[in-house]
Amino acid sequence: MSFKHSAILKLHTNVVIIRGENAYDKDNNLVSYDNDAVLLEASLIELRQTRNSLLAKTDWTANSDLVISDEMKAYRKKLRDAPTGLDTVEKVKAYEFPTEVLK
Repeated sequence: MSFKHSAILKLHTNVVIIRGENAYDKDNNLVSYDNDAVLLEASLIELRQTRNSLLAKTDWTANSDLVISDEMKAYRKKLRDAPTGLDTVEKVKAYEFPTEVLK
C-alpha cells in the first residue's frame, strides 16, 4: 500500500477501497478528498516510518542493564520529536534526521 493510500484511509475512515486516484465508500460511492491534506499526511506517514525504524535500531541502548549516553538520549529525543512543527509537505521533505550516534 502506498503512503498516499494510507493517508486517504487515515483521513477518511469511510473509505473502504481505492482504485488509482479514486476512493470509494462501502456503497461504492466516490469519496472526494483534499489532495494537499492527503499529500501532507502521506509525507508525515513516510517520515514517521523512517523515524520509527531509526528508533528501533537503537532500542537496545535503552535496556535497563545499560547506561545510555547523553548523546544517545539526545539523538533518540530528536528522533521522537521529528514530526513536531512539520505542517507542510515542503517542511517534511526538507527535514534532515539527526546524525546517527553509535554509543
